[in-house]
Amino acid sequence: MRIQELLIVLLIGVAVSCTPYEDRIFDFSLSDVGFPEETESLTPSLFSEIELPTSEFRIFDSILVARDACESFGLTAFSLNSGDTLLNLCRTGRGDGETLLLAPIEIVDGVAHVADAMTTKYLEVNIPESIKQGRTVIERQSQFGNSGFSAYYSIHSVGKDTLICNNGQQSLDTRSLTGSPGLSIYNLSDGSCIAEYQVANSKYAKLWKKNKKIAQTSLLRFSDCLIPGRDEMCLAFHYFPVVAFFDYREGVFRGIRITGIPEYRSNKDTFYFGKVYSDGECIYLLYDGDSCSRLYDETLLENVRTYILKMNLEGEEIKCYQLDGPYSDFEICGRTMYLSKSTDIDHLYTLSLDSI
Repeated sequence: MRIQELLIVLLIGVAVSCTPYEDRIFDFSLSDVGFPEETESLTPSLFSEIELPTSEFRIFDSILVARDACESFGLTAFSLNSGDTLLNLCRTGRGDGETLLLAPIEIVDGVAHVADAMTTKYLEVNIPESIKQGRTVIERQSQFGNSGFSAYYSIHSVGKDTLICNNGQQSLDTRSLTGSPGLSIYNLSDGSCIAEYQVANSKYAKLWKKNKKIAQTSLLRFSDCLIPGRDEMCLAFHYFPVVAFFDYREGVFRGIRITGIPEYRSNKDTFYFGKVYSDGECIYLLYDGDSCSRLYDETLLENVRTYILKMNLEGEEIKCYQLDGPYSDFEICGRTMYLSKSTDIDHLYTLSLDSI
């Protein structure tokens, strides 16, 4: 009997070790979707010779808004056509309308939604009206508790009083996935946290070890976007070939694992998906699939080729386009995609969505 029990334990251990990490770590089921066999090559065009900040930017109409482009202000608005500075916004400080450390911003209909991690303050700044009046025009300001906006990588306003945040806060226990990245939903009317959702499965809270290639504090990071016309968000994971969909009304995740590209391996630092964006008709993702060390080594960047993946809103159909070099971010305005290139950080490049 003792031998039989040991054999059962051994078989279970072998089965678990052979199960893909994604199925053991994520707290939702994954369906497999194949990577397209055919890839089309695209070469983005240089937007203009004008130098613009491209490390983190948002675009609407003919205005580019950049974060931390000026030491004394949190945001700066630039003319997309001339490159001229139109206005510095959100002066640095703790006073009314001032900020200290901004999370990545969201702009909706010309209004910048701003979360300050240091002062736990939330602001809605009307960019066109601010430029018109020559000062920061705040339409709304809310104060959150001490834990608000501690480590957020994105924020999204939904309706009048709801804010969804990509919460990157980590557990101090590097062996644990407890307290892993997830989504926090806030009530803007009183600053209260309505709900929190983690993407990790707590059953495997001590699965990760310090000697793995990717630090536990980065393992489950993801980019995200709202899907217009749906009560859903799309999550694109940096270190797993996984794209997830989150129904924020029901609090339910569903996911796809993209097969046919390098599989996740704990001893490699493969980077999968960067920026993700949805226009309500489809979803666009930046994909590298190359070693992270190459992405941060300027001597190797010339050999990196970034891809744009285009998929339908169910994640069932994927098209693939290979770009002419390494790209790190993009914004879509109208039918134009504006991209930042890792080997030319001072200029924007463009693609027409009609070509994708």
